[in-house]
Amino acid sequence: ALPLVERERLLNGNWKIKPCAGAYFKRIQIGSILKKLPDDIICLCRGWDLAATDEDENKDAAYTAGVLMAKRTCGRFLVVDVINQQLKAGDVRRLIMTTAQTDNSKYWKYGGVRQRLPQDPGQAGKEQAQSYVNMLAGYDVITKPESGSKESRAEAMAAQWQQGFFDVMEGEWNEEYFNQLESFPESKFKDMV
Repeated sequence: ALPLVERERLLNGNWKIKPCAGAYFKRIQIGSILKKLPDDIICLCRGWDLAATDEDENKDAAYTAGVLMAKRTCGRFLVVDVINQQLKAGDVRRLIMTTAQTDNSKYWKYGGVRQRLPQDPGQAGKEQAQSYVNMLAGYDVITKPESGSKESRAEAMAAQWQQGFFDVMEGEWNEEYFNQLESFPESKFKDMV
């Protein structure tokens, strides 16, 4: 159940293997691309990666990404929707609020959608996280401190992805999402991962 790099190191003793593009995610490893949301969804959660610079300020700025995933009774996972935009800080807040409203109205029959936001270290990170929780009062929201590299944080999903336990909903965002996953961790942008 380990991702490829860890499996090679620990099981096969290959200590020369390094994380590289395609070592975490390949589009050919998904189960199916679904046109219709399945009925066996247990829960939904949208995880956010925040940025606060728009394209006008810096064309190379990071993106704010929100990936909506579902867990199913059959044990499979499903990537339902992906948002990926370069926005100013105030626009990021509006995007998250609007998305929480949309997610909950669209997926209410599954018990709504939990919004998971990162909490940067230190006092400013705690303050920002609390302000998002306050803004999203009435919604299921959780903040979690970020620790470790993006590579180490992606390993749990990569292990399931590589075993074919992920399906993806068909959407306009698919190609951009797959491209970023497949180029991880070497790509400049890692926001959707």
